[in-house]
Amino acid sequence: MKKFLLSTMALVAAMTVSAATSTLDYTALGLANQTDLDGVAQTTAEGVSVTLAKGEGTNAPKYYTSGTAVRCYAGNTITVAAPAGGKITQIDMTLRDYNYAVADDNSGYTVSSGTFTADPAGAYTAQWTGTGVETVSIAINNAQNAAKRWPQFHSRTITVTYEGGSAPVVTKCATPKFSVAEGTFYSPVNVELSTTTEGATIVYTLDGGAETTYTEAIAISAVGSHTLTAYAKADGLDNSDTATATYVIAAPVEVGSIDEF
Repeated sequence: MKKFLLSTMALVAAMTVSAATSTLDYTALGLANQTDLDGVAQTTAEGVSVTLAKGEGTNAPKYYTSGTAVRCYAGNTITVAAPAGGKITQIDMTLRDYNYAVADDNSGYTVSSGTFTADPAGAYTAQWTGTGVETVSIAINNAQNAAKRWPQFHSRTITVTYEGGSAPVVTKCATPKFSVAEGTFYSPVNVELSTTTEGATIVYTLDGGAETTYTEAIAISAVGSHTLTAYAKADGLDNSDTATATYVIAAPVEVGSIDEF
């Protein structure tokens, strides 16, 4: 009996030691406002990946700097995958602390397995629990809530608890992100660059000029079209892909009166 009890305790201890967590923090990715995330997989250093998809919805999931959260809409899906060989046992989410249209209760979500509970209007948290699977898919049902509004789901961080699995070998720097999405502006813009590769240096060019090491926000102010490119580099890793954005600074519109404006 004692031998059996000790064996059981050793097994439990081994399972506890093998459990690990990995967090995807959307607020720390340097995503530009209204970045379209439909079909885009974000992968953590530990190998956990999260993919958002438009699914049956009308609107694609996007990241908004206003509220610093990813907005998933009715019909959208969130798919979480464990590192290769791993099994997911729990997913915890922090949600945007703001009043917006949400599902009436947990029946407003459909999951591939396990149990999903969400409190987007009170505690601003959500959680999935299960017996251990490689992937978990969570869908915001494509249906109106009791108030006849289409529900949304605004997430900031996703923390995955998993067992087993191994992190991928990183051989290449992550592509830099721009803090301002490309477009047309009627005043100067300051663009910040970031990469998720720790210790990497970002090199950029503006309008085809000389390569410059990034140290501070890049000011773009002259009227006209400007092309900004950037890549990341680090010792022991391949250079990242090159990110490109075009910013158009438009001339101020002159009008004779408020009515004319």
